[in-house]
Amino acid sequence: MVVVLMCTTSGCSSDGNGDDDAGADAATDTDSDTDTDTDSDADLPWLEPDDIDFEEVDPPMSGSFIYWGEWGNTCDTLHMITPDGLTAGVRFTLNRLWSFGVAGDGVTIAFSSVDPYQEENWDLTIGDAVQYTWLIEGGEAPVQITSGSINDECHNFAPGDETLFMCRRANFFQEIVDDTLNFGSDPYRIMTHVLDGAQESWLTPLEMGISDIGPVLLGDGSILFWRQEPSGSSFMQSLMRMEEDGSNVEYILESATGPTVSPDETLVAYRLSWSSLVVADPADLTGGETILESTTGNLTDLSFSPDSTRIALLQGREDDTCSDLWVVDVDGSNATMLVDCVDDGVFPNGLQWVYAD
Repeated sequence: MVVVLMCTTSGCSSDGNGDDDAGADAATDTDSDTDTDTDSDADLPWLEPDDIDFEEVDPPMSGSFIYWGEWGNTCDTLHMITPDGLTAGVRFTLNRLWSFGVAGDGVTIAFSSVDPYQEENWDLTIGDAVQYTWLIEGGEAPVQITSGSINDECHNFAPGDETLFMCRRANFFQEIVDDTLNFGSDPYRIMTHVLDGAQESWLTPLEMGISDIGPVLLGDGSILFWRQEPSGSSFMQSLMRMEEDGSNVEYILESATGPTVSPDETLVAYRLSWSSLVVADPADLTGGETILESTTGNLTDLSFSPDSTRIALLQGREDDTCSDLWVVDVDGSNATMLVDCVDDGVFPNGLQWVYAD
């Protein structure tokens, strides 16, 4: 079955728009071959929640609900909504919410926000280039857990919630040559961050012009992600697979991005050419079924329901103004819009479906 989705008609500072994932741009990559900033921890910026205008609003919901991020004109917001659309709340607001991932308890959240002192700390005037990861557990205040000349995105907890997977750009630079501003960094690479001890390891190598984005774990321990690399005057995106230590990297399918795995590990969903939603067996990713076709815009930020029977997603508007939040059964039926971005005047930029006791 193929269903066609049709569109229906604080002291923070933020004005962004764009799609999910890292939005890699190989044109800004540098020729650095270093991994991450080598300064000692004592020399790196470590911020307090007030520095990013963090404000907790509502406690986490209980049961099954969806977190979704909003880029706003004043504050960015992490919203909560039940899958029937009848109950909603706001988890927190802050200066900038670029990426977030939720642990298995439905409460612990890793998110990235900007360094508000970026120019002072890194001599960079390009806004929102540097992004650190923060961790909020239960009712505790968020704590910054990464620092450096970095940009963290694609947050995803491994089973057991002891390890956080991310994609990261590092080694930003800015210089003026012949009155022209040159700005760039290494491309996005996939890495792990062990929460107890903050040990970090790169899983994909530094290859200039190639960005690795959106890691998710399969039940056998291998990792799905997508790769963006130059192809003529544009880019080629491909669904990739590798072992948990970063070895045995293989191409699965071209023009396939944004994979996500069902909690029961029986299904993988991904986007094909950005506007088709495909559901497949993890053992045969190329033999999947297209269950949704968008006629208005990209399908992004796929997330299975906790019982693995439905998928939440964002669908872009035809005029690129914003994306609506939908839920749909895994066979493509019962497509329902939960958030109308135009009528509600919001700009959703990420989501995750969770269950919390």
